[in-house]
Amino acid sequence: MTNAVITVAAAVSCWTNLAGHVISARPLSVAGGKAVFEVSAVASGAAATNSYPLSVFPEGERRRIVATIGASAPPADAAEANRRAFAAREEERIAAMERDGLLTAEEAATRRTALRGFMRFKGAAVARPAADVR
Repeated sequence: MTNAVITVAAAVSCWTNLAGHVISARPLSVAGGKAVFEVSAVASGAAATNSYPLSVFPEGERRRIVATIGASAPPADAAEANRRAFAAREEERIAAMERDGLLTAEEAATRRTALRGFMRFKGAAVARPAADVR
Protein backbone atom coordinates (compact mmCIF):
# COMPACT_ATOMS: atom_id res chain seq x y z
CA MET A 1 0.00 0.00 0.00
CA THR A 2 1.26 3.46 -0.76
CA ASN A 3 1.43 6.38 1.64
CA ALA A 4 -1.31 8.15 -0.29
CA VAL A 5 -4.49 8.95 1.57
CA ILE A 6 -7.43 7.06 0.13
CA THR A 7 -10.84 8.43 1.03
CA VAL A 8 -14.18 7.02 -0.07
CA ALA A 9 -17.59 7.05 1.57
CA ALA A 10 -18.57 3.51 2.48
CA ALA A 11 -21.52 1.91 4.24
CA VAL A 12 -21.55 1.19 7.97
CA SER A 13 -20.38 -2.33 8.65
CA CYS A 14 -18.97 -4.42 11.49
CA TRP A 15 -15.22 -4.96 11.83
CA THR A 16 -13.58 -7.41 14.25
CA ASN A 17 -10.10 -6.74 15.63
CA LEU A 18 -7.55 -9.35 16.78
CA ALA A 19 -8.85 -9.13 20.36
CA GLY A 20 -12.34 -10.10 19.14
CA HIS A 21 -13.89 -6.68 19.72
CA VAL A 22 -16.44 -5.61 17.12
CA ILE A 23 -16.52 -2.07 15.77
CA SER A 24 -19.65 -0.94 13.99
CA ALA A 25 -18.43 1.90 11.83
CA ARG A 26 -18.02 3.33 8.37
CA PRO A 27 -14.46 3.30 7.02
CA LEU A 28 -13.45 6.72 5.72
CA SER A 29 -9.79 6.46 4.71
CA VAL A 30 -6.58 4.48 4.92
CA ALA A 31 -3.22 6.24 5.25
CA GLY A 32 0.12 5.48 6.83
CA GLY A 33 -0.93 2.06 8.07
CA LYS A 34 -4.02 3.41 9.84
CA ALA A 35 -7.70 3.21 8.99
CA VAL A 36 -10.04 6.06 9.92
CA PHE A 37 -13.62 5.13 10.79
CA GLU A 38 -16.75 7.15 11.50
CA VAL A 39 -18.43 5.67 14.56
CA SER A 40 -22.01 6.65 15.32
CA ALA A 41 -23.41 6.75 18.83
CA VAL A 42 -26.86 5.18 18.54
CA ALA A 43 -28.34 6.90 21.60
CA SER A 44 -27.28 10.45 20.76
CA GLY A 45 -27.01 10.14 16.99
CA ALA A 46 -23.63 11.90 17.16
CA ALA A 47 -20.72 10.67 15.07
CA ALA A 48 -17.04 10.65 15.89
CA THR A 49 -13.99 9.63 13.93
CA ASN A 50 -11.51 7.14 15.33
CA SER A 51 -8.33 5.84 13.74
CA TYR A 52 -6.97 2.35 14.30
CA PRO A 53 -3.69 0.82 13.14
CA LEU A 54 -4.41 -1.77 10.44
CA SER A 55 -2.19 -4.16 12.45
CA VAL A 56 -4.95 -4.59 15.08
CA PHE A 57 -7.16 -6.33 12.50
CA PRO A 58 -6.76 -9.88 11.17
CA GLU A 59 -5.45 -10.14 7.61
CA GLY A 60 -8.93 -10.84 6.18
CA GLU A 61 -10.40 -7.77 7.87
CA ARG A 62 -7.50 -5.61 6.64
CA ARG A 63 -8.14 -6.73 3.07
CA ARG A 64 -11.86 -6.06 3.49
CA ILE A 65 -11.25 -2.56 4.93
CA VAL A 66 -8.90 -1.67 2.10
CA ALA A 67 -11.24 -3.18 -0.51
CA THR A 68 -14.23 -1.33 0.95
CA ILE A 69 -12.42 1.98 0.67
CA GLY A 70 -11.09 1.12 -2.76
CA ALA A 71 -7.38 0.99 -2.01
CA SER A 72 -5.27 -1.92 -3.13
CA ALA A 73 -2.56 -3.90 -1.41
CA PRO A 74 0.86 -4.20 -3.06
CA PRO A 75 1.19 -7.08 -5.51
CA ALA A 76 2.37 -10.32 -3.91
CA ASP A 77 5.66 -10.24 -5.82
CA ALA A 78 6.41 -6.71 -4.57
CA ALA A 79 5.66 -7.71 -0.99
CA GLU A 80 7.94 -10.73 -1.35
CA ALA A 81 10.70 -8.54 -2.81
CA ASN A 82 10.37 -6.18 0.17
CA ARG A 83 10.63 -9.08 2.63
CA ARG A 84 13.72 -10.45 0.86
CA ALA A 85 15.37 -7.01 0.79
CA PHE A 86 14.72 -6.65 4.53
CA ALA A 87 16.28 -10.07 5.18
CA ALA A 88 19.32 -9.21 3.07
CA ARG A 89 19.85 -5.91 4.92
CA GLU A 90 19.55 -7.64 8.28
CA GLU A 91 22.00 -10.36 7.22
CA GLU A 92 24.49 -7.68 6.10
CA ARG A 93 24.07 -5.87 9.40
CA ILE A 94 24.68 -9.04 11.42
CA ALA A 95 27.76 -9.86 9.33
CA ALA A 96 29.16 -6.34 9.79
CA MET A 97 28.60 -6.43 13.55
CA GLU A 98 30.31 -9.81 13.76
CA ARG A 99 33.21 -8.62 11.58
CA ASP A 100 33.64 -5.49 13.73
CA GLY A 101 33.68 -7.51 16.93
CA LEU A 102 30.33 -6.26 18.21
CA LEU A 103 28.89 -9.78 18.12
CA THR A 104 30.51 -13.11 18.87
CA ALA A 105 30.07 -15.93 16.34
CA GLU A 106 27.54 -17.52 18.68
CA GLU A 107 25.52 -14.30 19.01
CA ALA A 108 25.58 -13.82 15.24
CA ALA A 109 24.38 -17.40 14.70
CA THR A 110 21.55 -16.84 17.19
CA ARG A 111 20.48 -13.67 15.39
CA ARG A 112 20.59 -15.39 12.00
CA THR A 113 18.44 -18.22 13.35
CA ALA A 114 15.96 -15.69 14.75
CA LEU A 115 15.93 -13.83 11.43
CA ARG A 116 15.18 -17.03 9.50
CA GLY A 117 12.37 -17.87 11.94
CA PHE A 118 10.89 -14.39 11.61
CA MET A 119 11.05 -14.51 7.83
CA ARG A 120 9.40 -17.94 7.76
CA PHE A 121 6.66 -16.45 9.94
CA LYS A 122 6.30 -13.58 7.44
CA GLY A 123 6.22 -16.05 4.55
CA ALA A 124 9.61 -15.42 2.97
CA ALA A 125 12.46 -17.85 2.69
CA VAL A 126 15.91 -16.70 3.76
CA ALA A 127 18.90 -18.36 2.18
CA ARG A 128 21.56 -19.61 4.55
CA PRO A 129 24.95 -18.05 3.89
CA ALA A 130 27.13 -20.41 1.85
CA ALA A 131 30.20 -19.73 3.97
CA ASP A 132 31.27 -17.24 6.57
CA VAL A 133 33.60 -14.72 4.99
CA ARG A 134 35.65 -12.80 7.49
